[in-house]
Amino acid sequence: MSYLTISEMSCDPWLIERIAACAASLRVPDPRAWAANNALYLVSDPAWAEKYREWAPPPAAVTTADNSDTVADTVEHQPHYTAGFDEGLITDEMIKAAVQNLLTPVPHEVIIEE
Repeated sequence: MSYLTISEMSCDPWLIERIAACAASLRVPDPRAWAANNALYLVSDPAWAEKYREWAPPPAAVTTADNSDTVADTVEHQPHYTAGFDEGLITDEMIKAAVQNLLTPVPHEVIIEE
């Protein structure tokens, strides 16, 4: 996974909104700020990067002058549609598992010397 992919994912507005929604469902205070502040940790999961790199923008339906539908193969017709918007790519389950993992403190072994 490249740093570029991690960076792209951490700036994907729909992915961050979905992370925030998950955090809100888990009662995290100020979930949007939490999602933005923790995005780099969450998206650095190699499985996420692999899925994110598989994404290609879907063709957009555009209406021609005679009102017939045609297909445009460029993302310019759907600038709001990003990989983070595709629930089949990075699933809600993947997001929830990552958020819960980040919220769960790592137990530290306490050594008591006698």
